[in-house]
Amino acid sequence: MKRFLRFIDPFIVGGFVGSLFAGLITPHQLKLIVSALDVRVLTLGSLAASLFPLMTGLAFEQRRLVRRMYAALPVVMGAEVALTAASILFQSLNLSLYYIASMLIFGVVTSTVMYLLQIMKQRRYRRQRAAFDRRYTMADASGYLAGSLLALGNWPALGNIRVLLALGLLQTVLVYLLYLRCYRTRGPRSRDDRRADRRPGSRRRVRSPARRLAPAGGACSQPGGPMTQRTLTIIKPDSVENGNIGNIIAHLEREGFRIVAARSLRLTQAQAGAFYAVHRERPFYNSLVAYMTSGPVWVMCLERADAVHHLRAVMGATNPADAAEGTIRAAYGTSIERNAIHGSDSAENAAIEVAFFFATSELV
Repeated sequence: MKRFLRFIDPFIVGGFVGSLFAGLITPHQLKLIVSALDVRVLTLGSLAASLFPLMTGLAFEQRRLVRRMYAALPVVMGAEVALTAASILFQSLNLSLYYIASMLIFGVVTSTVMYLLQIMKQRRYRRQRAAFDRRYTMADASGYLAGSLLALGNWPALGNIRVLLALGLLQTVLVYLLYLRCYRTRGPRSRDDRRADRRPGSRRRVRSPARRLAPAGGACSQPGGPMTQRTLTIIKPDSVENGNIGNIIAHLEREGFRIVAARSLRLTQAQAGAFYAVHRERPFYNSLVAYMTSGPVWVMCLERADAVHHLRAVMGATNPADAAEGTIRAAYGTSIERNAIHGSDSAENAAIEVAFFFATSELV
């Protein structure tokens, strides 16, 4: 039952509903609309439906434009609904004109919405994206299957073009309303925003993502103070090679970490293999060991309140592309493997990992 409830997600339900309508009305659209059009009209529609998404995608390489458009996502969705409703009027005048108009709307507005929804997915499901994509695909397939079965009923009303177009408009409205339940405008702050907050006279104080996310205090699991905790971090070979040790340590100290012990070393195959033994059966294990032994690393035992969770927040997401601005991996990571820094993922593992590299007498 719990697994089933995971599917009750607005995004996944939206995928099901959209495909349900598509499976129901697509066969009738092919029969009543597409089959009645000249091949040149169909070709022009195909060009519009492919050229404009390409141009939109190229424009969205500008991150500032993406942020602005994402902030206006409900407006863009509303514009698509309004334009779709207006295009239905063309159908009574000329079927070819309606088809070209609908393909232009798809190429420009719908593709823009689809690109922006990818950002929404990334923000909402960044840690479980593979599982979400699988469930969304299942819901999409289930919806199309259900719609196709309904279409076998050969409902007389579906032989009316206006009914089909009205159903298509209803599909867009319902799906977008479901998607908007997942919409949040708050995201990583832009570089320009941070610069503005540093200007003289600025009243707004900017707190790092890690400081916002971390709990107020931590358990006293190790010595060093009434509410302190210790954890292990490794500055990885790519950060050492790129000369980022000082910057990362300064970042950690600004976040309130105290360096209990530190050393520079180059891991052997045996050391790296033992340290990452928990991943031995994973497909990336050999690559990870090879990378961690490719150059020197900087290992540190850190201490502060709630050190384990706070360090994880300071580091950012495993994939630097998903890491919030202001985190270490967003600043210095380049890929999921070459992501600048390692941090213990639990208090239990922190104790094991600290003991792996440091003797008790070294922890002062």
